[in-house]
Amino acid sequence: MEGGYIFFEHIRQRRGLNARVGKFATPFGAFAARSFGLLNPLIGTPLIYHYFSAVQGDKVPANNIEQLGFRSADHFRGRGLPLIYDSCWNTGIELFGPVGKVDYAIALTKGALSNPAAMDNDGAQWVSRVGFAPFMGLQLGFSLVYGPYMAAAAGRSVHFPAGKSVEDFNQLIYGFDLEYSRGHLQIFAEAVRNTWQVPNLQEGVLGNKGGFIEGKYTIGLRHPAAGERFRLLF
Repeated sequence: MEGGYIFFEHIRQRRGLNARVGKFATPFGAFAARSFGLLNPLIGTPLIYHYFSAVQGDKVPANNIEQLGFRSADHFRGRGLPLIYDSCWNTGIELFGPVGKVDYAIALTKGALSNPAAMDNDGAQWVSRVGFAPFMGLQLGFSLVYGPYMAAAAGRSVHFPAGKSVEDFNQLIYGFDLEYSRGHLQIFAEAVRNTWQVPNLQEGVLGNKGGFIEGKYTIGLRHPAAGERFRLLF
Protein backbone atom coordinates (compact mmCIF):
# COMPACT_ATOMS: atom_id res chain seq x y z
CA MET A 1 0.00 0.00 0.00
CA GLU A 2 1.48 3.32 -1.07
CA GLY A 3 -0.50 5.39 1.39
CA GLY A 4 -3.50 5.52 3.68
CA TYR A 5 -4.28 7.57 6.76
CA ILE A 6 -7.01 8.75 9.09
CA PHE A 7 -7.61 12.49 9.19
CA PHE A 8 -8.77 14.23 12.36
CA GLU A 9 -10.09 17.74 11.72
CA HIS A 10 -10.43 20.61 14.21
CA ILE A 11 -9.54 18.64 17.32
CA ARG A 12 -11.43 20.06 20.34
CA GLN A 13 -13.04 22.59 17.97
CA ARG A 14 -9.69 24.20 17.22
CA ARG A 15 -9.15 25.11 13.58
CA GLY A 16 -5.39 25.19 14.10
CA LEU A 17 -5.17 21.65 15.47
CA ASN A 18 -5.54 18.79 12.99
CA ALA A 19 -3.92 15.36 12.80
CA ARG A 20 -3.03 12.60 10.37
CA VAL A 21 -2.29 9.04 11.48
CA GLY A 22 -1.13 6.37 9.04
CA LYS A 23 1.06 6.34 5.95
CA PHE A 24 1.29 9.85 4.50
CA ALA A 25 3.60 12.18 2.58
CA THR A 26 6.33 13.59 4.81
CA PRO A 27 5.59 17.31 5.42
CA PHE A 28 8.92 18.53 4.08
CA GLY A 29 9.13 21.37 1.58
CA ALA A 30 6.25 22.35 -0.67
CA PHE A 31 6.44 19.85 -3.52
CA ALA A 32 4.69 16.88 -1.89
CA ALA A 33 1.44 18.83 -1.67
CA ARG A 34 1.43 19.40 -5.44
CA SER A 35 3.15 16.25 -6.70
CA PHE A 36 0.01 14.89 -8.36
CA GLY A 37 -0.65 15.42 -12.05
CA LEU A 38 -3.37 18.04 -11.76
CA LEU A 39 -1.13 20.33 -9.70
CA ASN A 40 2.24 19.37 -11.22
CA PRO A 41 2.01 19.65 -15.02
CA LEU A 42 5.72 18.98 -15.48
CA ILE A 43 6.80 15.45 -16.38
CA GLY A 44 8.75 13.94 -13.50
CA THR A 45 9.92 15.46 -10.23
CA PRO A 46 12.76 17.79 -9.19
CA LEU A 47 16.19 16.15 -8.93
CA ILE A 48 16.43 16.66 -5.17
CA TYR A 49 13.43 14.33 -4.82
CA HIS A 50 14.80 11.37 -6.77
CA TYR A 51 18.50 11.77 -7.71
CA PHE A 52 20.38 8.86 -6.14
CA SER A 53 23.66 9.57 -4.35
CA ALA A 54 26.51 7.20 -3.41
CA VAL A 55 25.46 6.98 0.28
CA GLN A 56 23.98 3.57 1.09
CA GLY A 57 21.09 2.75 3.37
CA ASP A 58 21.63 -1.01 3.75
CA LYS A 59 25.43 -1.28 3.97
CA VAL A 60 28.41 0.72 5.24
CA PRO A 61 31.80 1.37 3.62
CA ALA A 62 34.99 -0.02 5.13
CA ASN A 63 36.78 3.29 4.51
CA ASN A 64 36.87 6.37 2.29
CA ILE A 65 38.17 4.40 -0.69
CA GLU A 66 35.24 2.01 -0.67
CA GLN A 67 32.79 4.89 -0.27
CA LEU A 68 34.29 6.53 -3.36
CA GLY A 69 33.87 3.20 -5.16
CA PHE A 70 30.12 3.37 -4.60
CA ARG A 71 30.07 6.20 -7.14
CA SER A 72 31.47 4.04 -9.94
CA ALA A 73 29.08 1.94 -12.02
CA ASP A 74 32.08 -0.18 -13.10
CA HIS A 75 32.65 -1.45 -9.54
CA PHE A 76 29.29 -1.04 -7.82
CA ARG A 77 25.84 -1.42 -9.35
CA GLY A 78 23.72 -0.73 -6.28
CA ARG A 79 21.54 2.33 -5.89
CA GLY A 80 22.30 4.93 -3.25
CA LEU A 81 19.99 7.26 -1.35
CA PRO A 82 18.39 10.47 -2.66
CA LEU A 83 18.10 13.55 -0.49
CA ILE A 84 14.33 13.13 -0.43
CA TYR A 85 12.46 10.04 -1.58
CA ASP A 86 8.93 11.24 -2.19
CA SER A 87 7.77 8.14 -4.11
CA CYS A 88 7.27 6.18 -0.87
CA TRP A 89 5.40 7.62 2.09
CA ASN A 90 6.30 6.97 5.72
CA THR A 91 4.11 5.79 8.60
CA GLY A 92 3.54 7.91 11.69
CA ILE A 93 1.53 10.76 13.18
CA GLU A 94 1.39 14.41 12.15
CA LEU A 95 -0.09 17.49 13.81
CA PHE A 96 -0.70 20.50 11.57
CA GLY A 97 -2.81 23.58 11.03
CA PRO A 98 -2.89 27.36 10.61
CA VAL A 99 -2.15 29.88 13.34
CA GLY A 100 -2.80 33.33 11.93
CA LYS A 101 -0.51 33.84 8.95
CA VAL A 102 1.62 30.86 9.97
CA ASP A 103 1.08 27.21 8.99
CA TYR A 104 2.86 24.52 10.99
CA ALA A 105 3.39 20.76 10.71
CA ILE A 106 5.11 18.47 13.22
CA ALA A 107 5.45 14.74 12.56
CA LEU A 108 7.05 11.66 14.06
CA THR A 109 7.46 8.83 11.55
CA LYS A 110 9.15 5.50 10.98
CA GLY A 111 11.51 5.48 8.04
CA ALA A 112 13.77 8.29 6.88
CA LEU A 113 13.14 11.06 4.38
CA SER A 114 15.84 9.61 2.13
CA ASN A 115 15.18 5.93 2.91
CA PRO A 116 11.66 4.64 3.69
CA ALA A 117 13.20 1.16 4.18
CA ALA A 118 14.69 2.48 7.44
CA MET A 119 11.29 1.89 9.03
CA ASP A 120 12.66 -1.47 10.26
CA ASN A 121 15.19 0.16 12.62
CA ASP A 122 14.34 1.00 16.24
CA GLY A 123 14.44 4.77 15.76
CA ALA A 124 12.10 7.41 14.38
CA GLN A 125 12.56 10.67 12.52
CA TRP A 126 11.32 14.08 13.58
CA VAL A 127 9.88 16.33 10.89
CA SER A 128 8.87 19.96 11.18
CA ARG A 129 7.80 22.66 8.76
CA VAL A 130 6.72 26.26 9.27
CA GLY A 131 5.09 28.29 6.51
CA PHE A 132 4.49 32.03 6.49
CA ALA A 133 2.48 34.25 4.17
CA PRO A 134 3.66 37.86 4.72
CA PHE A 135 1.27 39.20 2.07
CA MET A 136 -1.11 38.00 -0.62
CA GLY A 137 0.65 36.00 -3.32
CA LEU A 138 3.81 35.10 -1.39
CA GLN A 139 4.34 31.98 0.73
CA LEU A 140 7.61 31.12 2.47
CA GLY A 141 8.52 27.90 4.26
CA PHE A 142 11.28 26.34 6.36
CA SER A 143 11.56 22.57 6.90
CA LEU A 144 13.78 20.44 9.14
CA VAL A 145 14.16 16.64 9.43
CA TYR A 146 16.37 14.60 11.77
CA GLY A 147 16.46 10.85 12.34
CA PRO A 148 18.27 7.54 11.66
CA TYR A 149 18.40 6.73 7.95
CA MET A 150 19.89 3.20 7.83
CA ALA A 151 17.88 0.02 7.51
CA ALA A 152 18.47 -2.77 10.02
CA ALA A 153 20.47 -4.70 7.37
CA ALA A 154 23.24 -2.09 7.57
CA GLY A 155 23.92 -3.11 11.18
CA ARG A 156 24.72 -6.62 9.95
CA SER A 157 27.37 -5.41 7.50
CA VAL A 158 30.80 -6.89 8.07
CA HIS A 159 32.30 -3.39 8.44
CA PHE A 160 29.70 -1.97 10.81
CA PRO A 161 31.44 -0.42 13.88
CA ALA A 162 31.42 -2.58 16.99
CA GLY A 163 29.39 -1.23 19.88
CA LYS A 164 27.26 0.98 17.62
CA SER A 165 23.73 0.63 16.27
CA VAL A 166 22.10 1.94 13.12
CA GLU A 167 20.15 4.41 15.27
CA ASP A 168 23.45 6.17 16.10
CA PHE A 169 23.79 7.46 12.52
CA ASN A 170 21.34 10.13 11.42
CA GLN A 171 20.26 12.23 8.49
CA LEU A 172 19.88 15.98 9.02
CA ILE A 173 18.25 17.94 6.23
CA TYR A 174 16.77 21.43 6.18
CA GLY A 175 15.42 23.58 3.43
CA PHE A 176 13.59 26.71 2.34
CA ASP A 177 10.72 26.88 -0.12
CA LEU A 178 8.94 29.75 -1.85
CA GLU A 179 5.78 30.20 -3.85
CA TYR A 180 4.92 33.48 -5.55
CA SER A 181 1.89 34.24 -7.68
CA ARG A 182 0.86 37.40 -9.46
CA GLY A 183 -1.82 37.45 -12.07
CA HIS A 184 -1.33 34.49 -14.40
CA LEU A 185 2.24 33.88 -13.20
CA GLN A 186 3.29 31.33 -10.57
CA ILE A 187 6.85 30.66 -9.40
CA PHE A 188 7.94 27.78 -7.15
CA ALA A 189 11.43 27.41 -5.71
CA GLU A 190 13.15 25.25 -3.12
CA ALA A 191 16.70 24.89 -1.74
CA VAL A 192 17.92 22.19 0.67
CA ARG A 193 21.09 21.22 2.56
CA ASN A 194 21.54 17.61 3.63
CA THR A 195 24.07 15.57 5.67
CA TRP A 196 24.33 11.88 6.51
CA GLN A 197 26.47 10.51 9.34
CA VAL A 198 28.39 7.66 7.67
CA PRO A 199 30.44 5.07 9.65
CA ASN A 200 34.17 4.51 9.03
CA LEU A 201 34.82 7.74 7.15
CA GLN A 202 37.52 10.22 8.15
CA GLU A 203 35.05 13.10 7.78
CA GLY A 204 32.29 11.35 9.72
CA VAL A 205 29.59 12.91 7.53
CA LEU A 206 28.77 13.24 3.85
CA GLY A 207 26.55 16.00 2.57
CA ASN A 208 25.01 17.48 -0.52
CA LYS A 209 22.68 20.28 -1.45
CA GLY A 210 20.35 21.16 -4.25
CA GLY A 211 17.31 23.07 -5.34
CA PHE A 212 15.01 23.98 -8.17
CA ILE A 213 12.97 26.84 -9.58
CA GLU A 214 9.85 26.32 -11.64
CA GLY A 215 7.54 28.78 -13.34
CA LYS A 216 4.07 28.58 -14.82
CA TYR A 217 2.19 31.15 -16.85
CA THR A 218 -1.46 30.56 -17.74
CA ILE A 219 -2.95 32.14 -20.84
CA GLY A 220 -6.76 32.30 -21.03
CA LEU A 221 -8.34 31.96 -24.46
CA ARG A 222 -10.63 34.81 -25.49
CA HIS A 223 -13.13 32.68 -27.39
CA PRO A 224 -16.26 32.44 -25.18
CA ALA A 225 -16.82 28.76 -26.10
CA ALA A 226 -13.33 27.74 -25.02
CA GLY A 227 -13.23 26.12 -21.61
CA GLU A 228 -9.53 25.29 -21.61
CA ARG A 229 -6.42 27.30 -20.85
CA PHE A 230 -2.89 27.03 -22.15
CA ARG A 231 -0.01 26.92 -19.69
CA LEU A 232 3.56 27.87 -20.49
CA LEU A 233 6.08 26.09 -18.25
CA PHE A 234 9.68 27.16 -17.81
